[in-house]
Amino acid sequence: YVRGIGKFDEHSFHPMDLALKLANEEHIRLIIPLVNNWPWQGGREEYAAWRGKPKDAFWTDPQLIADFEKTIRYVLTRTNSLTGVRYLDDKSILCWETGNELRGATIAWTKTISAFIKSIDTNHLVMDGYDAKIRPEVLNMPDVDIVTTHHYPSSHDSRSIAQQIRDDAALVHGKKAYIIGEFGFVKTDEMRDAMQAIMDSQTSGGLLWSLRFRNRDGG
Repeated sequence: YVRGIGKFDEHSFHPMDLALKLANEEHIRLIIPLVNNWPWQGGREEYAAWRGKPKDAFWTDPQLIADFEKTIRYVLTRTNSLTGVRYLDDKSILCWETGNELRGATIAWTKTISAFIKSIDTNHLVMDGYDAKIRPEVLNMPDVDIVTTHHYPSSHDSRSIAQQIRDDAALVHGKKAYIIGEFGFVKTDEMRDAMQAIMDSQTSGGLLWSLRFRNRDGG
């Protein structure tokens, strides 16, 4: 999608155009992250590398923030080649997520980027892509509509996924919509408990990551 600073690959956007078209036809609503924290498909590290800067500068460097805003503007104002509808007017989009698993994002960065998205697109919701925990400061940001957390087995947290979800939902306390963006890689009973916690707590739902027919480590 992004070939360089302010350079975009038209061909790469055609599958996205098709995805939006089909989502509308099937009455599906999409959550679309605008950048990745990780380098797997290209993320914040690549933005920094284009300017010869360290990856963590992505959160604070005005030049890198401006570079990322160029991508946001391009995506939001893009006209779908199959439908003729601008992305910012497309009903299949539930929300723009500031990014996937943005665990290093500062409060200032989140405030800046969410406000920038809303300055262009007032039709869609904005999700804070910080997934490690609920940040109380974000619950008071007017330009953030949805918060999210991701849950996997961790040596740093002895609580079950279900308990983590219940605790986070209590912290959100209805101030924002709350979606469990990812959860998984635990045994069936713990997955069942996690799904029950999602249904019982004040959340807007959860997204499994993921259903697999074999052990992820083989066998």
